[in-house]
Amino acid sequence: NVHPVFQWDNGVPGYIQPSAAERTPDVLNGQGIGYVPHNDALSYSEQWQIGVQHGIALGILLDVAYVGTRGEHLAFNRDINQVPFDKLHYYDPAAGTDMQPYRPFPQYQSITGTLTDGISMYNALQVSLKKQVGSGLSLVATYTQAKNHDSGSSTTNTPGVDVWQNAHDVKANYATSGMDTPYVTNGGAVYQLPFGKGKQLLNRGGLVDGIVGGWELSSIWSLHSGIVFTPEMFDNASGSLAGTWLPVRVGDPTKPGQIAGNPGCSGPTQLH
Repeated sequence: NVHPVFQWDNGVPGYIQPSAAERTPDVLNGQGIGYVPHNDALSYSEQWQIGVQHGIALGILLDVAYVGTRGEHLAFNRDINQVPFDKLHYYDPAAGTDMQPYRPFPQYQSITGTLTDGISMYNALQVSLKKQVGSGLSLVATYTQAKNHDSGSSTTNTPGVDVWQNAHDVKANYATSGMDTPYVTNGGAVYQLPFGKGKQLLNRGGLVDGIVGGWELSSIWSLHSGIVFTPEMFDNASGSLAGTWLPVRVGDPTKPGQIAGNPGCSGPTQLH
């Protein structure tokens, strides 16, 4: 660190170095700290696709494609000092057991790990119909059926994960992405009105063409399914000291016998 403000006549001040007493191993004990691996992997994605095109009747072009994307070493920031699953049985909610000694590094509070071990997978069927301009009409319609999975989603401008459950098992957090949109339909149409010079009606130049010629009607539409909704409970009732409870009930939540595990301990189940 350097002094942010100084008198130029006095010269640039030297660095402020902590004393030996301030450099002891226990100087940050009892505090929350951050951790950034010096050899963390770079994030990358792999993309692939295969498709066919075929002209069908009335000048319509059909395009069908499969598209896939796989992400590796994605940002997955979480508290790596979360109490591990195999230690949660020591927690007694009634007694309010102090779970700090069961952290991997009990001398610290939370340890925010800036890690890149997240994963994602996207698979989609993409279909489009295009009609070239003919008789003044052009059409395009697209349909996408997709599935997006990841170990965590960030809906903000900050890379990372909005909600996570188990800091010690990335695969336990792998589920339907918070940004998954299974079905998307888009389309558009443009119709050139048959008025003016060179058209079927009022085929004249001059003032007539200037008034009625060159007009078009167009339309755009979009239909898509909603994104997933996952109930979340920000509670420490499991004794983990970090993470978020996600549902483990599948199917109709009003029917009994559909519990798939211990709340807050199994992998997340996303609900549409």
